[in-house]
Amino acid sequence: MKSPDSPHPSASDPLAQKLAASLGSTYELRRELGGGGMSRVFLAHDRSLGRDIVVKLLLPELAAGISITRFRREIALAARLQHPNIVTVLSAGEADGLPYFTMPFVRGESLRALLERGERVEVRRAIRILRDVACALARAHEEGVVHRDIKPANILLSGGAAMVTDFGVAKALSSSREPEDDPGDSTLTVAGTSLGTPDYISPEQATADPAIDHRSDIYSLGVAAYHLLAGQLPFPAASHREAITAHLTKTPPPLASRREDIPPALAELVMRCMEKDPTARPQSADQIVDELDRISPDARVTADVEPAAPPARPPWMSRAVIGLLVATSLGLAALNYMSRSAQPADTTAAPPSPATSVPAAREAYVRGLDYFRRSRQDSANAPFLTPAIEAFEEAVRLDPRYAQAFARLAEARFWWAALDPADQRRASLFNQALDSAIALDPNLPEVRAAQALRLDH
Repeated sequence: MKSPDSPHPSASDPLAQKLAASLGSTYELRRELGGGGMSRVFLAHDRSLGRDIVVKLLLPELAAGISITRFRREIALAARLQHPNIVTVLSAGEADGLPYFTMPFVRGESLRALLERGERVEVRRAIRILRDVACALARAHEEGVVHRDIKPANILLSGGAAMVTDFGVAKALSSSREPEDDPGDSTLTVAGTSLGTPDYISPEQATADPAIDHRSDIYSLGVAAYHLLAGQLPFPAASHREAITAHLTKTPPPLASRREDIPPALAELVMRCMEKDPTARPQSADQIVDELDRISPDARVTADVEPAAPPARPPWMSRAVIGLLVATSLGLAALNYMSRSAQPADTTAAPPSPATSVPAAREAYVRGLDYFRRSRQDSANAPFLTPAIEAFEEAVRLDPRYAQAFARLAEARFWWAALDPADQRRASLFNQALDSAIALDPNLPEVRAAQALRLDH
């Protein structure tokens, strides 16, 4: 009997052997990782690039009666999605009439595994996970892709970030069924791939509403958030039918009643996501990201005092406007510094510091470092540059004298500009951040390292 790490599929598993043959010599099928209700999942090694990938082979009972051509077309649409919080589809194929697709191998665990251990997740970490998932949904919805099966099993935790997998698979299955198939066959599968998993299904999915849109994902995200924060589902059920009926007819117990340290604004947001009426939910994943950003991860509730919800962002203050304001403020900061340097020194002014006394700025800086280091590990991780830049920008916004953060922002922007050398705006933003870092502390090692990038290029 072969060990679990055997590099070849067992001879007693003809389907795995056919999959290995279909993958060809470029890939080495190593072992089966398990699977869910919709597929068998294998670990394979890409010999040409020296990396591991995941191969998901559709189960025969789900593949029966679907058009392989239409399935691959839908998967190809999902493959366009590129975002740090989305596990991208790399390729698609067919083995013995069964469609499969490949994805990067993400080291870590699923949110489902974490919840099954019964761990109490601190609010700060929960907010980060939910924000990452909302960012992934925002990007997908922007491309017109609705996930349809948001659940903890499809949320992977790796390197301090959350990533969403299996985008487009449920839609591919439902859209690729042959016309003569009875649509009812796909409504309540064990996998829940066509309408969503029963424990997290939206009311409109449960009724097979043809007008289903991105707000169905927002409902499922709300249920997953409730599970993450409360440690239990809003509608524990003994059967799939019972769970679906609850989503259609019952009101979940208030999240605040399940856990006392949840900020009121966060509890209220999660409950709004689970509204039966899609128009009563947050209308976009971007809106959820904005609301999570306004919720302090340190906020706590006591029996006597509840923190007031932060003021809402004015409607006109879009992210683009905020970015412009940040860029303008950085330019003014550099200008003010040059003006002051021509005048006698003010001995009462606070000296610049590479570190920061603002905890939130430090937190953003550490988060940015994590993303930035991941972006430099492999060319495939280049999308991590965007959240790294966003985190460093948040750090310097919170503390405009944070020299270390300005230096790292410059470094991240340099590599971002290198991805598109023709975009002069990117190069300008790199120079702007570097000039601010030099103005604050030219002798800081991080500043010198960023300055070397300018000299070398």
